[in-house]
Amino acid sequence: MYKALVRAEVRKVFAEINRGNWMAPAKRATPDVHHVIYGDHALGGERHTRDGFERWLQRASRILPGLRFEVTNVVVCGFPWNTWAAAEWVDEAVLRGGTAYRNDGVTCLNIRWGRTCAVHEYMDTQKVAEACAAVAGEGVVEALSPPVGDQP
Repeated sequence: MYKALVRAEVRKVFAEINRGNWMAPAKRATPDVHHVIYGDHALGGERHTRDGFERWLQRASRILPGLRFEVTNVVVCGFPWNTWAAAEWVDEAVLRGGTAYRNDGVTCLNIRWGRTCAVHEYMDTQKVAEACAAVAGEGVVEALSPPVGDQP
């Protein structure tokens, strides 16, 4: 029963992002959440605070505003005090210049007592870098900025 509830909550967070509520993941995060996306691009990097995670979510919403996720699978293991979940997904968007963007990935979560304490995202980082470059070419200079860290 517990694992089914966690699967439903993970899907709900992705559905919230699809509705434009990019702050939904941050509401469930601990103050010291560890967020990692690999790759050398404006959406890459590592953060160790909820504030840094929120600023990353805000940036992602500006760079890829129409991004939509289709969650294809969610796997959950563990107990309420140390739960691990992995969500497999496909995301798609039409970039500002009309270019189609699509990527496949997995988000791994460590959840303790209902609060997310770690988010690690795995995807084709070359596709993300190319999307950032395309968006920057349409005038969104932030898409070429260094990754968001913990400091404003």
